[in-house]
Amino acid sequence: GEAAIVFRDPAGKTLGRLDCGPVAPLEPVELNRQVELPRGTREITFEVYDGSANRVGNLGTIILGK
Repeated sequence: GEAAIVFRDPAGKTLGRLDCGPVAPLEPVELNRQVELPRGTREITFEVYDGSANRVGNLGTIILGK
């Protein structure tokens, strides 16, 4: 699949997406990049998409603030 960092607002609306390239189930994933958050970001999610751009997994989520 393909990995992406997705930025969402408090209502869950996608504010932006940063494509991170291919990933495989048995291969480690290393993410080492600096990103600028879109204004209003509340949640940052590292997601995996299949070849048809359907979301198939979540590799981690960070919630900002309260």
